[in-house]
Amino acid sequence: MIRFCAGIILTLWAGSLSAQTFPALYDVTGVAADDALNVRAAPNAAADILSVLGQDEAGVEVIGLSQDRNWAQVNSGEASGWAATRFLTLEKDYPYLPMANLSCFGTEPFWSLRKPQIGRISLDMLGSDASNWRQNISHRAQGRRDRFSAVGIREDGEIIVTLLRESCSDGMSDQMFGIATDVIITGANLMHLSGCCTLQAN
Repeated sequence: MIRFCAGIILTLWAGSLSAQTFPALYDVTGVAADDALNVRAAPNAAADILSVLGQDEAGVEVIGLSQDRNWAQVNSGEASGWAATRFLTLEKDYPYLPMANLSCFGTEPFWSLRKPQIGRISLDMLGSDASNWRQNISHRAQGRRDRFSAVGIREDGEIIVTLLRESCSDGMSDQMFGIATDVIITGANLMHLSGCCTLQAN
């Protein structure tokens, strides 16, 4: 009977993971107060340790899961690695993607964008002053669950931030990200930027 119940629990747990969309924010749980959660180079306990997560660390971005769902791919330090999923708990009530706090970035030229849950979308271009747009609307692409957009407006034009759930590299580090983006600025200063985004804690 105990073995049967344990099997049901494991099945439900695996099902909930498979239903989860990524990226998502998790908290480190179940680690002793004098210990830390290892982030390894590969999804197995024998792989080299790249870095550690604190025993009470919150807002850890999980990009995806290993095939057996026992390991979560996370960014820690300057690299992407793997942490045991049994020590990670999904944050509750995190908003759906285009309403989330996002930090986006790209190269050639270097740029960074901040899209808070509430407030103005801010774009920084290397060597220029920050530009701001009032957030107006957010959408999910018709018939899709992996494509979204957020739009900001001001008198001289709009900024359109497209968000796609897919693996993305910034080309500068060993990190991997779970959101690819295109940023389109309309008006006299028409511009199209491409890069990656990462979720930020509320």
